[in-house]
Formats: sequence, structure tokens, C-alpha cells
Amino acid sequence: MAGAQPPVLAACEWIFAGQELPTLLGRLAAAGCRGIEISGEPARADRAGIAAALAEAGIEATGITAICPAPTDERDLSHPDAAARRRAVDYYRGCVDLACEVGAPAIGLIPAAIGRVDGPVAESWKRAVDAARAVADYAGERGVAVGVEAVNRYESFLVNTAEQALLFAADLGAANAGVILDAFHMQLEERDSAAAVAAAAPRLMALHLADSNRLGLGHGQLDVAPIVAAARDAGYGGPLVFEFTAPGPNPFNPDKGEATARTLDIYVRESVAAVTAALTGGGAAR
Repeated sequence: MAGAQPPVLAACEWIFAGQELPTLLGRLAAAGCRGIEISGEPARADRAGIAAALAEAGIEATGITAICPAPTDERDLSHPDAAARRRAVDYYRGCVDLACEVGAPAIGLIPAAIGRVDGPVAESWKRAVDAARAVADYAGERGVAVGVEAVNRYESFLVNTAEQALLFAADLGAANAGVILDAFHMQLEERDSAAAVAAAAPRLMALHLADSNRLGLGHGQLDVAPIVAAARDAGYGGPLVFEFTAPGPNPFNPDKGEATARTLDIYVRESVAAVTAALTGGGAAR
């Protein structure tokens, strides 16, 4: 859109394998990022220093990433056990409190634990909505938004598409509820990822970017330029957040050895250049 401010380019903290935050923020700034999506670990040891580290680096917290790998009876909003769902609500409330401390406008919310790929959908949906509504209410009272993230069917059984994420957010009945979409997940679930982004744009809180193999942009076969352009043209002004991982087995474990940091530095620089080109119409993000 003519005259609009360029979106903040950011990266998810979790993909950097536990690098100390001040060091990581410096690396992101040097690569051209202005934001970071903070890992949602309310009990993290460095919590008290996060806000100061962000201010020192001139990096903004664009959101809080939900960290809820299966098996878990602590962070699964759709869990069949009511006590487990209460613990999940407590976890997400802790993420809201963390968002308030670091100035993040939103938290991510995944209705079912990542890695849980089977379950009774109708019953689980109702349980998750009821639990997530308590999170959304808590967040709304504190000026924080909640973004329901769609995750592909190979990682979650409950909310896989943009349409489902929008339906889940609508079921919460909360003005502060929206959605988070991810180019990697959308390539597996959507008929047209650009159209899905355009349709979700009014409620889109973050757009995650990675290539088809979950590596940096340009290292797979996914062209994210149309997705980025669709978001821009639909009036989306929120963050574009890199969520790729270094090469190697088990994408849920980002620590791939000593070369990981160097590889990710390259990915961030390349991806910043690719997205900038896509936003300005200067070329495809591949």
C-alpha cells in the first residue's frame, strides 16, 4: 500500500538454539531485523533482563511464541483431563504476563499440543475453545492480543488451515482474538496460500516465513513473494517473522551443532533481502 510503513522483519527466538538473548539481538540487528518473537517460557532464568536487552539493542518484541510440544499435560488446551487444561491456561496466562513485561502486543496460541496428530476433533475443539477463552479474557484485560496459529496436520490434529484458525478465533468471542499463519504450514494445507493470507488479513497478527523444507528463504522450492505481496496488498501491517531451522534432523530441536549460528545468520540476511525485494516488487523471494 502506498505510503504505508514497511512491516517489521523479525525472527523467532526459539530457532537460535538457546543463544544468550543480548548476543542474539545483536546478530538479528546486524542482519537487518527490527523485531524478535520471544520464546514463551515464563520461568526462563533471564526473564528479568529481557526488556532491558531489547531496549539496548533497539529490537522490539513482536510477540510471544507458544512452546507446547507433545507429550504434555501442562500446555495442551484440548487435553481430555480438566486439570491438565487448567495447567495449560496457567501456562498461557504466564505468556501473557511475559508479553506485558517485554512490550509484546500478542501471544501465539496453539489449541492442541504440537506432535499430537490424532484425537476426537469435535470434543477437543470445544474443550480447547473453552480453555482458550479464559486465556483471551485474561489477555484482553491486560491489553494483549491472542493469535490462534494454524499448524499442519502432520504436527497437530485440531487447527490446520487459515479458515479453521479464523473459526476458532471467532468461537472465542473475544475482540482481542486473531490468527497467526505460517508459509511453511500453509504450503501443506491451503489450496492457495496467498488467498488464505488475504482472507485472514483483517485478523492476522503475525505471518511466519520459512521455505518448503523449513530452511531459510531461497533454500527450498516455496515462492513466498506472492504470500508477502498478498498480505501487503490486503493491508496487513503486522510483523513478518522468520521461523526456519538449520539443516539437520529433528526440526523441533534447533541445536544442530557449532555451525548452527553461522548458518542461521546467513539465512536471516538472505531472507531479509528476499522479503524486502518482495515487498517492493523487486523480485521473487526465492
